[in-house]
Amino acid sequence: MASVATTASGSSQGAMTSNEIKENWVTAPEGSYGHEIGHRLFLEDSYPNGNGALMDSPPGPIQTNEVDNVLKESFNKFHLELLFFR
Repeated sequence: MASVATTASGSSQGAMTSNEIKENWVTAPEGSYGHEIGHRLFLEDSYPNGNGALMDSPPGPIQTNEVDNVLKESFNKFHLELLFFR
């Protein structure tokens, strides 16, 4: 399994680090946990120009373009790792 570097950034509602997801259950809107997992899957925040998607704030349902980005970024990172570690 490939390791993924993530930054330890976040807000008062939730944060994603390399090994854990933190969510403030008092202030976090519904869908925040999925939003933080999205970061682990190479997705970037889509706010302040939000579209109501998973990576928006507050998070909405996952959108087709977000699924496409997860697949594309996963393939790119896996492909690069195969080339680099041969």
